[in-house]
Amino acid sequence: MSSSDDSEAKVFCYLCLGVVFGIVGFFRGFSLRTKKKLIENIPTSTIRAAAMGLVEVKGIARPFHGTAQTPFSKEDSVFYHYKIEEYRSSGKSGSWVTLKEFSTPDWFSLEDATGKILINPVSAELYLNADRREFFNESVNIYNIRIQQLPDVFLANGLGYTRRSLLEIPKEETADVKVQF
Repeated sequence: MSSSDDSEAKVFCYLCLGVVFGIVGFFRGFSLRTKKKLIENIPTSTIRAAAMGLVEVKGIARPFHGTAQTPFSKEDSVFYHYKIEEYRSSGKSGSWVTLKEFSTPDWFSLEDATGKILINPVSAELYLNADRREFFNESVNIYNIRIQQLPDVFLANGLGYTRRSLLEIPKEETADVKVQF
């Protein structure tokens, strides 16, 4: 076999792999689009007007039987979810491997101005606002940049807007947590 035959075989293999991945990606995209449309078409309703089945509600989470203490920050919470992953490399590539994942199974209530509803987190698809300083610092950075750019700088100076400082957490509070299984 000559080297041109080898290179043609490699090109053919790459072409076949590309076609297979393209077809799989095409159909996977349609299934993701269907789920996205389903979620977009569910209107946010008040708790009093919530229907049976798929529903989106917003409110304040309240404990049903009491709060749970989060394992890492030791804060009281009605619900928490964590996932511990480790990056494992082999040769030139690597992947993230999940070591442990946990969500609290305890029910909690969600409350708005119209009423209260019980939430079973085991069977619910929850989209929660994470309590993370990265989101705060990102917002502060955007704000600080905007008040220095034209034409916003004129309005910001006129209204007395000033630069905000980032949230800094002491090193001892950001130390790695030792997890034992």
